[in-house]
Amino acid sequence: MKTPKQVQIIEPLIQLLEQHAGNNNFTLKQLKDNQTQIQLSSMDHYRKIINALKIKNANFHSNLKLKEVTR
Repeated sequence: MKTPKQVQIIEPLIQLLEQHAGNNNFTLKQLKDNQTQIQLSSMDHYRKIINALKIKNANFHSNLKLKEVTR
């Protein structure tokens, strides 16, 4: 049985989230057009994930302004 393409795409993201935020500190929701919504349990986890995504040159969008993130 072949693994669905969506699972193959999202698995590295889940691994990154678990590595930097822990297993129980985020929720994931897969949206239309291969987009994923991530909600983290704290600003500390948020900062860690944003930094990890930047290091990987990932294409992402955040609803928080940069000023809020750097506090």
